[in-house]
Amino acid sequence: MSYEELSKSVKLSEGFRNKIYQDTEGFDTIGWGHKVVPADNFVADKEYTEEELQTVFDKDLSRAIAQAKQLMSQKWYRRFTRDSSTRLIGDVLSTWTIRGVKV
Repeated sequence: MSYEELSKSVKLSEGFRNKIYQDTEGFDTIGWGHKVVPADNFVADKEYTEEELQTVFDKDLSRAIAQAKQLMSQKWYRRFTRDSSTRLIGDVLSTWTIRGVKV
């Protein structure tokens, strides 16, 4: 998946608000799901442009991608996902039938 495709998917999932709002967990949030922290210096009730919030979104998404890459490079994670994938494939295959014959 390209950066553009991932970006579009996250934006679609998060939705956009140009003012601070509280998310479902009660955290102040803005833009496309950015959790507001004091260092952000966002002002309550102020409307921000999409361009201003795009910069914040790009930083958030880049940070998330870097963290995901770091996690996936860990030996324990690769082993866990390999073992989990093997179990999942076995579970799926055990429920499949081909031309009426259980696989």
